[in-house]
Amino acid sequence: MSRYRVMVATKEFDKPYSMVIREAPALVWNGSSLQDGYFSNFLLEFQRAPRSGQDGIRDMFHPPLDSSSPTMFSLIVVSTRLAATWSDAYSVGFIYKLLAIVSTNAHEYYGFVNSTSTGNLREHETIGAPSRRSRAALFITGSKIQHSCDPNVFHTSQTNDGALEYKAIRPIKAGEPISFSYLTGEYETATDDS
Repeated sequence: MSRYRVMVATKEFDKPYSMVIREAPALVWNGSSLQDGYFSNFLLEFQRAPRSGQDGIRDMFHPPLDSSSPTMFSLIVVSTRLAATWSDAYSVGFIYKLLAIVSTNAHEYYGFVNSTSTGNLREHETIGAPSRRSRAALFITGSKIQHSCDPNVFHTSQTNDGALEYKAIRPIKAGEPISFSYLTGEYETATDDS
């Protein structure tokens, strides 16, 4: 796994609001805060995901697992608790890696429910209707878009089919890294605000 994967523009985007990237979610789950229930919901949907989706998620960037940061320590604690329920499917170490991936890459998800884009539609949800619950999602390509305090794109999942769209907010030259701000409420941001 390369620690420094970034998304780079392959052509110029000279007009504001030009579509730079459009991607369906790899996985969507219920919840909006980094708590046991949120992570349990993620693990359930991860288990249900096709192998190709699981492989893409397992390959996402995550902080070093031997880090002594408070965030990583709290993930060890949560992983240990979750392993009591999930021990038949996953080891504590694997759960810890998945939670590190989620805490680094998950987006709040406002997309419309669509069985082809989420892969995990429930009976009581209506195709084409906005989600009524707090949701989070992982996007394989979107996980490679880096943070910048001077971003060149904004993103939204409020689309008619649940895809995440990254649109230019200023001109982007070919070869320039694609970036959005993880830190402000001005744009939709990652679920973990740290």
